[in-house]
Amino acid sequence: MKLTLSAILLLFPVSVLAHSPKSPSEHLDDHRIADERVRENIQDALPTQPKQTVVPNIQPQQTVALSESQLQQHPDLLERALIAALLQGNGENASLLLPHYQKLPENLQEPTFHLWAKALIARWRHQYTQSVRLYRQALAQQPDWSVLRLQTAAALLSNKEFDAAEAQFRKVQSENQLPAGFAQEIESVLLYIKRQSRWQFSGNTTYINDKNINNAPRNPDLGGGWRGDQAESGQGLAVNLGTNKKWFWKNGLFNEWRLDSNSKFYWNNKRFNEANVRASMGIGYQNAKNSITVLPFFEQAWYAGGKKGNETLRRFSNSRGIALEATHTFSPKWQGSLTAETAQNRYRTRKHLNGNTHFVSLSAVYQHNPSQAWFGGIDWHRNNARDGDDSFDRIGVRAGWLQDWKGLSTRLITSYGKKNYRSAGFFNKTQRNRELGVQVSVWHRAVHWQGLTPRLTWSYTKTDSNIPLFRYNKQRLFLEINKQF
Repeated sequence: MKLTLSAILLLFPVSVLAHSPKSPSEHLDDHRIADERVRENIQDALPTQPKQTVVPNIQPQQTVALSESQLQQHPDLLERALIAALLQGNGENASLLLPHYQKLPENLQEPTFHLWAKALIARWRHQYTQSVRLYRQALAQQPDWSVLRLQTAAALLSNKEFDAAEAQFRKVQSENQLPAGFAQEIESVLLYIKRQSRWQFSGNTTYINDKNINNAPRNPDLGGGWRGDQAESGQGLAVNLGTNKKWFWKNGLFNEWRLDSNSKFYWNNKRFNEANVRASMGIGYQNAKNSITVLPFFEQAWYAGGKKGNETLRRFSNSRGIALEATHTFSPKWQGSLTAETAQNRYRTRKHLNGNTHFVSLSAVYQHNPSQAWFGGIDWHRNNARDGDDSFDRIGVRAGWLQDWKGLSTRLITSYGKKNYRSAGFFNKTQRNRELGVQVSVWHRAVHWQGLTPRLTWSYTKTDSNIPLFRYNKQRLFLEINKQF
């Protein structure tokens, strides 16, 4: 009996003929790739200790002790006390003296002192944007007052208006009779400002000894006569390189360029080699408490192909998207951050993975003291691929602790996430995963060479799934070296 081609076509759904079913190995590799993308997004969103602009102490240190009754009885002493507070940059004293000064007859008041005192008080209260506005108004009235200009420059620096701060510091620097100590401090500040806009380079190298590169299941017997892949091991290096530059404009605006790459090279299992490069250029705004950056980006990935590949890196996928990064300092101890990203992904051969991804991460850092910090966050990741069994939603939480001991520093990061896929796949089940992660790092602050500090890290990841193919755990002990220059 013969069946024509037309008859055969009628026996199979069009969707089956459109693309051949994937094997368990292909499913495993596809999901491993998706997991790597999620891991990289979360790693990039991990917060660091709050960074604060350090303004060198360039104010003279003097004290004036007066009682309230003396201030009320002697207006001349009140004015002298206020001037002393202004000259020494003492916002606390200025906040006590200004209300009394404002009660004096108008003909005994200097209008600029009002603005100057309010600017100093605002700076003392960390209200830097308001402080800058008031300092500028005062300086417009008295452009020849060098100490006022110096404090204006310091307020601009605190508010991260680097371009304007540099201009004011250079004007102060041009004074003919500037005290030698001030001149040295201003040089230090100008050098600090210059560093903010120079090209920044960073690098990280990690030795890899991975006994389960392919995320093979703990039990290779999948049931129903199916068997999963055996775990493959590999030794090599993970290399991350980055460069960025900011161009500062007026009122806290800036442009930023970034170029980042990360790669894994296994010298004894080159089929799993991979590399990724992202270029982004965007615009941002920052002041003392807030920072926001919008970065359109293009990303290119290369992959040797995994189990069915060879040892040559080939173009694998590209992504086009936009990222949003924002931070807010609630207090000297508390800082929050938001990272959001949306991208369109295109794969060269694995068309079933084409689609888009969305990622949002909220983080917080609590700096308990100079030696201890706690941080945590929540992450949401959505992957919309062509096929439902490659599309998922993931939500996760994480917490960490950073501690400086006597000579040693340690960092602990824990994470937990739930990943739910949209539809059934090869095993006629809709995949549901539970993911646990622990990472512990230790390093000695006195052990470094040429700015390189080695860090020993142990990590453990465990994935439980309702599908045996995707159940695995992995332990790694590795040495990493970081450098910024």
